[in-house]
Amino acid sequence: MLGFTIPTLVGFSDELLVVEMSFVSPPCLLDFGKVYFDQAPEYEEGTWEESMEERSRDFEHGQWEVVEKLMWKLEAIGIFYVDPKPANIQFGKEQ
Repeated sequence: MLGFTIPTLVGFSDELLVVEMSFVSPPCLLDFGKVYFDQAPEYEEGTWEESMEERSRDFEHGQWEVVEKLMWKLEAIGIFYVDPKPANIQFGKEQ
């Protein structure tokens, strides 16, 4: 997605409560533990914008615009990604 690799499901066990995902290398999009499907989470007015403004400061110059594009692409397919941070959205060395 936009040049970022996303891990794929390799296997899982309901009994063991384990999920196995493929390995990926940057640039990659990780950690879908806090996503919402088909409906955006509810926030008090202004809270989402403030949170995203804070998160944008964690990225290097020019990266936040790419992060926003990734989030919009995910939203277009019904995935609301609410945890954008450098540990979860890793850029390659050339970016």
